[in-house]
Amino acid sequence: KEPTPAAYAEALRLGRDVYIDQACWHCHSQYVREVSNEAQRFGPPGTAQEYQNGLNQPHLWGTRRVGPDLSRENGKRPNDWHIAHLIHPKNVVPTSVMPNYPWYFSDEGVPTKKGFGLVSYIQWLGTTQVKDQ
Repeated sequence: KEPTPAAYAEALRLGRDVYIDQACWHCHSQYVREVSNEAQRFGPPGTAQEYQNGLNQPHLWGTRRVGPDLSRENGKRPNDWHIAHLIHPKNVVPTSVMPNYPWYFSDEGVPTKKGFGLVSYIQWLGTTQVKDQ
């Protein structure tokens, strides 16, 4: 069942809060910079238009990039991939140095409210679907 627009907007905000609380921005950027081989790895540099949304303020461009840039993550991988990756990253990406976040999911991999929000937020990155409400 698809969430209502209001429930989806709430999940996105909660997911962004979890992303901030867990300091995901320490290792994942949300901005492709105009330096070195960034464009080869992550696509064209970010533009101002990509950040004209209430969910992008304040901007979470990141402090450094240990994990991949997430600014355009929307739809690259299915929700199940993100759930498995958040529960135990090395099961999905053997070289990952990301910590496990199992407390956002049941033993069966069903997301809690915060887990659903986090996956929704990651899957939203790179879109402007939900404007300020």
